[in-house]
Amino acid sequence: MSDIYLGLVDSLTDCQLISVVSSVQNYTHEQTYKLAHEQVHVEGDPWDLWSRNFSLMPTNKLKLPSPVRIELEEAIGKFIVEGRLRTDHFASVLTANMVWEERQGLARPPRRSFTDKLLNYAMWFMVFYTIFSLFL
Repeated sequence: MSDIYLGLVDSLTDCQLISVVSSVQNYTHEQTYKLAHEQVHVEGDPWDLWSRNFSLMPTNKLKLPSPVRIELEEAIGKFIVEGRLRTDHFASVLTANMVWEERQGLARPPRRSFTDKLLNYAMWFMVFYTIFSLFL
């Protein structure tokens, strides 16, 4: 269980962690955020400021203070031990991850051929060769 637990928790962003804990406890994201800060006696940013860019996408850069994240990770560990954590608690997180993966496929530039790469490297070689030959 420990390997599965570590893999599960490490793969979640802070916003996803709040979402999962909120869905298990039937709290709003704001209530979970405030409760986690109260539990570890840490003053964080106000919810209105911190949640301005709240997103379940895996690229979200919002960061919780370390003690708060550890508290939420411990909560998920307790939910696993108690048997309260079910797959439907991850529905919104999985949906966001699938949407992100679909966007990655659409945004990927077309692959370049070998000759394109070769010509590109040759061009850069000529540019650097010209610059260095002027100064030497």
